[in-house]
Amino acid sequence: MFTISKKQLDVFTKVTRINFEKKAAEHLRVAFANTTQQFTDNDLTELIKFGIDEAAHYGIVDRREVLTYLEYVHCLGLDFARKSKDPWILRTLKISNISGVEKMNRLEKILPLKPTFS
Repeated sequence: MFTISKKQLDVFTKVTRINFEKKAAEHLRVAFANTTQQFTDNDLTELIKFGIDEAAHYGIVDRREVLTYLEYVHCLGLDFARKSKDPWILRTLKISNISGVEKMNRLEKILPLKPTFS
């Protein structure tokens, strides 16, 4: 039987996250070309890392929804949910009995973003 050690699993997890961070950076650079040009690659990577962790905190873990959450972080700023003047954003993200997909669907319906390529 083939067994994966915890160390091997940790390496796979780290590699998967790094690859996702790279894909997210590419996505943001294309979708928001006008505004991402002000970011260095390192700055954008840090924004993405913060956004991934923050999304996970709210139960948003599916790839598509995390990318959408990162779009909001890019457009509205780090910690946008807590800093927003609109309390419904944070309330929606904190609802524990709905999925991350539903949370992002609700956010997108009420507060749509306009990517460069739209």
